[in-house]
Amino acid sequence: MLGYSYLGLAGGRPLDAVVFTLASIASARGKWDVAAKLLRWVDVDLEGVINFACGAVELAKFLEDRGIGSILE
Repeated sequence: MLGYSYLGLAGGRPLDAVVFTLASIASARGKWDVAAKLLRWVDVDLEGVINFACGAVELAKFLEDRGIGSILE
């Protein structure tokens, strides 16, 4: 979620950046309900964020298992 926070700053959306930072802190402390509530303020679904992150990890493992270390290979 910190990556989304940086993206919000880079995209000129400081409210999104603050919300993602706070949601990241809440999730790190195990307060997933708080994180989900915060993300609803910027119309983001926590489950969608988690699914995207899990998909990225699965893709990285898939590529690594096939000896691909970067997209350029």
